[in-house]
Amino acid sequence: TGEHSECSDYNAMCAELHKRDGDDWLALCGAKPGTEEALQPLMRMYFHTGLADYVLFFDWVPRNGVQYFFTCIAIVLLAQAAILVKLLRQHVLKEARVAQVCASHGAPQHVCD
Repeated sequence: TGEHSECSDYNAMCAELHKRDGDDWLALCGAKPGTEEALQPLMRMYFHTGLADYVLFFDWVPRNGVQYFFTCIAIVLLAQAAILVKLLRQHVLKEARVAQVCASHGAPQHVCD
């Protein structure tokens, strides 16, 4: 399944702990296999290239190529929207400063436009 060789001992330990009664496995191994939590991807804290990873929200988990394609499109659109909001904010602040300077110097409205 493409696992790293150093993970085989860990996976064997977790499989054994899951068979036992009690919650000893929870702190070490995460969700019990077959549960809803086990179907959720891990939140890795490094760059990774696997499928089935969270994207921004708990329910946003692309699981195939088509979903990843549209996820990429959505992220590009969200980035563009963020830039647009930033530019709009800068424009509004600039207009407010110009209006404030004009009002403080008593300039006629047509000069400040």
